[in-house]
Amino acid sequence: MQAYDWRLEPILWCAEGFWIDREDEELLLGSTAEHLSGMFYIQEASSMLFVSALFADGGKAAPDTGHGHCCGTRLQNHPDCGADEQSRQYRCQRVLLQTGQGTACQPKPLWGENVALTNFDGRVFGAVLPESFDAILLDAPCSGEGVVRKDPDAMNNWSPESVAEITDTKCELINSTLHALVLGGVMVYFRHTLNAQENQQIV
Repeated sequence: MQAYDWRLEPILWCAEGFWIDREDEELLLGSTAEHLSGMFYIQEASSMLFVSALFADGGKAAPDTGHGHCCGTRLQNHPDCGADEQSRQYRCQRVLLQTGQGTACQPKPLWGENVALTNFDGRVFGAVLPESFDAILLDAPCSGEGVVRKDPDAMNNWSPESVAEITDTKCELINSTLHALVLGGVMVYFRHTLNAQENQQIV
């Protein structure tokens, strides 16, 4: 960070997270060599709350997550850390970089050495791996209403019909997740949306 003159401010609820204070706003964080090689990950500070919730509830072993860099750093070299990402083309490549499996120049994988990465629809895990995970962080697809403040285009594909379809998918994912948890396991379900149909009604 010093080479870019970035000043870091710790995020209170995530020991691995920092806000970046920088003068050069034209430099896109995502285009830096360090980010592209997986040395750091860009994430909303609010997204880190869910990882804190997962570990505060005592989950210590195997979060299955498509969105959990912080989970991996908390489980450094744990033998049973898994990540599932359905989007093969883009997101799986990012996870490979973050785990140190996608580049030879990564000095130390952010997620440790023992991460199993899969590329499945999360709805299969309950049937294929019943009662197998102590903790699961479920980042289900959503209508994206919560990201409109930074990406106005997020609403271009919004419709009542798409919300209903996404809601059905979320219910199936939660059912699968509950079956994949061991008895007494912990699931944290989080969303980036605002409507009750995808939030309170599903819970």
